[in-house]
Amino acid sequence: MRSGLCPLHLPLPPPKCAEYLQDNLDPPNVFDILPQAQKYEEKNLVDQCWEVIDKQTEEALKSDGFATIERSLLEAVVARETLNIQEIELFKAVNLWATKRCEEEGLSTDGSEKKKNSRRTDCERNTFSSDDPT
Repeated sequence: MRSGLCPLHLPLPPPKCAEYLQDNLDPPNVFDILPQAQKYEEKNLVDQCWEVIDKQTEEALKSDGFATIERSLLEAVVARETLNIQEIELFKAVNLWATKRCEEEGLSTDGSEKKKNSRRTDCERNTFSSDDPT
């Protein structure tokens, strides 16, 4: 980690921090670690995060961290061709993400509000098309 500080407030020097995060990376924490790895330009750790997401997609998308990721990371996940998940499960995960986002913004979490808010990005526009069941 380049800044001299270990993200996630671990009491480790930067080289040991990256090593620790790589050794402890798994689907439940991948969306907590990936943004930090990207921020500190830890290419190996970023690559390892994407590998976990690709191979264990469904478990990673069910983690608490997924519901709180930034829109740009959501778009990057949805755009991947290498995810190991059925489309309906991906839809459910993005739907949960949109629900959490509406709640954070104090908006209704019914289908119409999620559709209205989700039209901000191409990935969500595809996920919340006019013929979806919500």
